[in-house]
Amino acid sequence: MTQFDDHGTLPEHADRLVARLEDVHGLSVHGSTMHMQHVDHAKRARQLAEHLRGVLALSDAHRYPSALVLVRAALEHHLMDRLVFLATRHVETYKMGKDKAAAEGAKLAALQQTRPDLERWWWEESGHLNVVWRGYHSNRSKKGRGQIISPYYFRIDDFDPFTGGKQHAAKVASPFWRKAHRQEWAKEAAAMWD
Repeated sequence: MTQFDDHGTLPEHADRLVARLEDVHGLSVHGSTMHMQHVDHAKRARQLAEHLRGVLALSDAHRYPSALVLVRAALEHHLMDRLVFLATRHVETYKMGKDKAAAEGAKLAALQQTRPDLERWWWEESGHLNVVWRGYHSNRSKKGRGQIISPYYFRIDDFDPFTGGKQHAAKVASPFWRKAHRQEWAKEAAAMWD
């Protein structure tokens, strides 16, 4: 994006990269065992390629501000993929008074002996107990524990960003749902987002 558009071979390299993302699904051979997360990785790579293909088309037409808007969307897509596919830890927070924190810590220490996915926990002065869990594990293999699957991988399809807040739930256009149901749906979406 210079005054004379003298980027050299950069557009050619970008085009090759996008073509590679579009064809990632062809790299895996489906045999007797297929892992759904690999299919989902390829689908998300294809979706990222669509964003980037738009960036290239807009850049080629010298529509740089619009191209940068799509670059931002592609970056957010990439960061979401890192969370959904690569995150290996998540924190669950429970409201708990200081008087119960020690007893709960003892229970968690005992549980940790049988649950290796329980990593650590701590209590905060604000009255919250935080428990860190490792992601889900695929079946153990001969080489060890197996692949860790992000806990967010299973939540991405459940989250609905269009619920609005609980205070707006009664105003969201959902003609066949009761107000209480819409509010509960908004509350679940907010909890999942947090």
